[in-house]
Amino acid sequence: MTPRFPRHVRLRALPLDAYCVDCGSGVSAPGRQVSDTTLQDRAAFDRFAVRDDVPGALGLREVKFIITDVDTDAPQLVFMNSNLNPLHYYFARDELGVGLSVADFNRVTYFTDNRRFIVGNIVAYDNYTRPGGSPGLYVLEFWPTDPIGAMAVARTYGMLSEAMPFARETLAFHPSGDIQEARLTEEAELFAAFAVPTIWTFEIFEDVRFNPLNLGTAVGALRVIDGTERRPPAPSDIVIYDRLPNDLPLHWPRADPPGSKHRHAT
Repeated sequence: MTPRFPRHVRLRALPLDAYCVDCGSGVSAPGRQVSDTTLQDRAAFDRFAVRDDVPGALGLREVKFIITDVDTDAPQLVFMNSNLNPLHYYFARDELGVGLSVADFNRVTYFTDNRRFIVGNIVAYDNYTRPGGSPGLYVLEFWPTDPIGAMAVARTYGMLSEAMPFARETLAFHPSGDIQEARLTEEAELFAAFAVPTIWTFEIFEDVRFNPLNLGTAVGALRVIDGTERRPPAPSDIVIYDRLPNDLPLHWPRADPPGSKHRHAT
């Protein structure tokens, strides 16, 4: 099936952890729980979740996790309080006692099928409507340029399902970049054999009709420009365009069709 949404923009080959030398560890917060091995209910998830207000993904809640000892018969899953620990590497070093440099940690965590660690995020899409009509979806995501394979995804999915019983029926793997989409396609039979539910990007967003990129407050005259207006927009106008002109650098698009060259413009 051809995705109806544009592909992801090209990201750095490595997450921020791999480039930071002096980024520092998490936020110091005496008395607050730093990690746990299970999240028994949504309240526990929310305590560890950071609210993601980046443009295009406003209000999503996300919890980071790390699985250690992946190359043994006894891997350990740890959920990170993502408000206190924004980066996987520094959590592993400071809270789990992993004595590796950033570069060494990266070599055994990303871009290999022989991993010592698996790191990722669980993102709550509370406004998603499942095929049966029920709301809510939790997606398992990894760094978009990391070509993680079916065996690692299945192992992670199984451990998360056991540790998050409230999300067991609504958890799915989301290949969040072109590389992961390609590997999912290549290993489709393996994913099916492991019974890992998957969801594509266009499926998550196919019913979204409005997705604000930036929130803010403005005061002015609201005007709809549909091609019949003779008076050009003024600095005091808040403009909604029916069609985006090529000569304006900043727009508030209303109804560009899918695939339009202006669909991404803001």
